Amino acid sequence: MTNERPGTAREGSKEALAQLSVKRINVKQLTRLMFQIENGARPVKVRNLTVDVNPDQSGYMDATLQISAYTLKTS
Repeated sequence: MTNERPGTAREGSKEALAQLSVKRINVKQLTRLMFQIENGARPVKVRNLTVDVNPDQSGYMDATLQISAYTLKTS
């Protein structure tokens, strides 16, 4: 994961933006990863997905996910 940077701050939450790069991943693994990211304990949203398919017909690809992680403010 690359440098986390601040996003928008709202009344009830604070957003942090980050970029996650994975190499040599197949479609099933990528789908499982994205599901686990969005359904984990911390509220996280996948904002953008970029996929680069390898031309060697291996079925593997490189993917870059841009995510937003939210921290809920307590009163």
